[in-house]
Amino acid sequence: MKKNILLAILVFCYFQSFAQFAPDFTITDTNGNQHTLYEDYLDQDKVVVLKFFFVGCPPCTAIAPSVQALHQEFGSNQDDVIFLYLTIFESDTNASVRNYMGDLDVTIPAAGGNGGGQMAAQPYLDGDFGSFWGTPAFAVINPMREVSYFATTSSISAIRDQINIALGMEIEMEPEPTTYEFNFVDIFGKPVNDVEVSIVDLDPNNNVEIPVDFNGSSSFEITSFEDEYPSISNPAFSFKKEDGILDGVSIADIIKIQDHILSIETITDQDRLTAADVSGNQSISISDIIALRKVILGIESAFPNGLNWIIQSSDVPVESSPGNTISIEVRLLKMGNVSG
Repeated sequence: MKKNILLAILVFCYFQSFAQFAPDFTITDTNGNQHTLYEDYLDQDKVVVLKFFFVGCPPCTAIAPSVQALHQEFGSNQDDVIFLYLTIFESDTNASVRNYMGDLDVTIPAAGGNGGGQMAAQPYLDGDFGSFWGTPAFAVINPMREVSYFATTSSISAIRDQINIALGMEIEMEPEPTTYEFNFVDIFGKPVNDVEVSIVDLDPNNNVEIPVDFNGSSSFEITSFEDEYPSISNPAFSFKKEDGILDGVSIADIIKIQDHILSIETITDQDRLTAADVSGNQSISISDIIALRKVILGIESAFPNGLNWIIQSSDVPVESSPGNTISIEVRLLKMGNVSG
């Protein structure tokens, strides 16, 4: 077996501190063949992959073709990796396991309860090597007799990576993206749609602006900012919304502004005062009512102050957190909408 010496030393040092030794076992598979973990495999410098299952387990059945393909990928138990199936139930006899495996066209050796499978599986079910959350579960045991990996999972790629690590190979893990989830709301906490998001450079000397394509979603991912946006050195999210002059605007807003002017019901919230000042003269007056009415009636297509939406959230610097989701709330103020 070809091994990377340096990585093998690192793996050895790591597991000396954290890994636990796998208990030896001898099982008899559905074909009557015996398998002794230490003598037959680990002492022969093999890596052993144990799959824990039970007859009829739906997720086990679903991934069985993929596990069989992985078994063949690593030499069908003829090279440096050995696959074994162990039932978690004593009631799964070798006969029932044989029928189950045959129906799935799986050729990996398997042991039922009367073949010692459940007894061999028990230490793993007891949580000796990490939490057991059900089947399918996998254990990878390296030639130093250490359980280098144990998890309830259906991820074939994760199992493949762990096998290669146990073989002493260098694994270049795929970088995980950072997911950015945006929540656009108005001053009343109601959702706002169709907000344009761009990535800009906070460097004032770089005027690059790259639109973000959400593809119909409210989130998107960045795996490597340097690779995906090489022209930006100090990135930030920038927001813009210009359409929807009548969004949230109605006669009710005219009445609210009128009541404020007449001191019937004074508007005290600063955001609503800003929204009412559609004329842009820094005060609330009859001119705002007239301007609002003209827009509602379609006489004018814009407010005198030239504003439609005000983005209250400044440019947000882009942070990276691979494998995690960063939630970003953006508040927008709609001119003319004072009633919510």
